[in-house]
Amino acid sequence: MLRTTRNPSLATRVIGALALVLAGGAAQALSLYDPTAGMLPSAQGWLSLCSQPQCSAQVGDGVLALDTLGAGNGAQAGFSRLDQVLDAEAGYRLDFGLRVLDESHASADRAGFVLIAVGSVPSQSLEIGFWKDQVWVYDYDGGAFVKGASAALDTTTWHDYSLSVQAGRFSLRADGHALLDGLLEDYSGFGMPYDLRNFLFLGDDTRSAGAAVQLGAVSLSAVTPVPEPAGAASMLGGLLLVMGAARAGRRSSRPG
Repeated sequence: MLRTTRNPSLATRVIGALALVLAGGAAQALSLYDPTAGMLPSAQGWLSLCSQPQCSAQVGDGVLALDTLGAGNGAQAGFSRLDQVLDAEAGYRLDFGLRVLDESHASADRAGFVLIAVGSVPSQSLEIGFWKDQVWVYDYDGGAFVKGASAALDTTTWHDYSLSVQAGRFSLRADGHALLDGLLEDYSGFGMPYDLRNFLFLGDDTRSAGAAVQLGAVSLSAVTPVPEPAGAASMLGGLLLVMGAARAGRRSSRPG
């Protein structure tokens, strides 16, 4: 039978404190884009790109609608910024909502909508492509961008994505469920924009694909560093010693 007390034991307090230390987590989120304000990203600090008049970007019903299919895969359009810190070692988390209404690609190595996150060290970066039935990572092989690891997902329905990056690795979740994880990529050999520090892009960056999407709020959080395993073990050992000493004190003061 489990017992509950109004005053938790020393062991309970120590374990709880240790759990908080080891948990780490994300700091307060910084809003990078809020479509509910009724403005395009360009009005909220983003640089806009549209290489063809067929590009369409408009805000309504709390989302940004971006469409590059009108140019028959020939348009490139999207939004970028360089004023945030994407420290791939210390860690960051990027949260965004997305629905892919339609997507077309002439190459099996291209997607009509991508997320590009180039780290503070450009060799620690990631580009993620979104098809209607898959989400996948761009690999950089011999100077060419090719389709890498993928996960099946119906992206034509709305999903809340969370990209977490720390210690040179990434994990991508959709609605709280794990999709992809692995090492970050080094695209810097290609040059611009993959050699720009802290470069963030959302949109269509290729003339070989197009998409119509709805984009929701975009936010960035710095990740609180957690202790190294050895440090955590030392901390736990110290706490256990304190617990042992406290217990011994209680035994010695107990009446015969």
